[in-house]
Amino acid sequence: MTMRRRVLRTIAACLLAAAGLSGCSAPAATVPEGVTADILQRRTDIADGLLAISITNGSDAPVTFTRASYTSPRFTDPMVWDEGSRTLGVGRTLDLRIVPTELSCDGAEGPGSVTIDLVDDEGRTGSLDVTPGDPFDLFPRFADEGCASDALARIATVHLATVDGDGQPGHPADVVIEVTPTGAAGTASLDGIRATPLIAMSDDGEAAESAAIGVEISGTDAPSTVWVPIVPVRCDAHGLADDKVGANLPLDVTVDGTSIRLVPTVDDAFRSAIHTFVTDYCGT
Repeated sequence: MTMRRRVLRTIAACLLAAAGLSGCSAPAATVPEGVTADILQRRTDIADGLLAISITNGSDAPVTFTRASYTSPRFTDPMVWDEGSRTLGVGRTLDLRIVPTELSCDGAEGPGSVTIDLVDDEGRTGSLDVTPGDPFDLFPRFADEGCASDALARIATVHLATVDGDGQPGHPADVVIEVTPTGAAGTASLDGIRATPLIAMSDDGEAAESAAIGVEISGTDAPSTVWVPIVPVRCDAHGLADDKVGANLPLDVTVDGTSIRLVPTVDDAFRSAIHTFVTDYCGT
């Protein structure tokens, strides 16, 4: 056989092999019908600022997914869950925590899209794009509050600092709020404060769901302090044992014409002060 024929035969064999491999490639996984997704925020995730892609398997067979992402016009980049594979049984729901990306405060409204990457029992992969539900009416409030919170941070820091009380059973105490302007131009107002499952506002010693504050804030003001009287919501033994967000007292703030609920991040010292107050008040 001449060299030319051997080369041609080799080329033909490679082309046939390539064609055969192409024809035998694994098909994509069948995407099941009935898999849905919601975007939500559980109560225990509020202080940490996390969201969740909540996936429900409404199909007639278990599904295994390896990745999920949420893309929204109100955020600059997709929010991705990528922590290995999970298998979801029929009728089951699983929350996948995601960290919000940078807000797009001039972005358009819209529900966005959830993409779920799937794999079947034979290792075939596929993906599913769904329009997420919003069962708790999270949007556009979440994005609006985030943008307003960023605007407030440019003007002043609002900090839940400590609890001021005499430590006597049945005596209300004061939550101490410190306002530290940044020196930048701009104004805002600290309108009020709200109760949590552990702490209520004190209205002549009676528990109230909220209290008005009405303090105007300018970025060029001197630092200031606000005291708000509080009482415990409950004195049973499970009140403190079950507490997760009781110290995260929401504040009502208006900035750039937008009224928001701001849930400040609290440190361990403030959380401990809240728990000590409840223990002293309840005499336990």
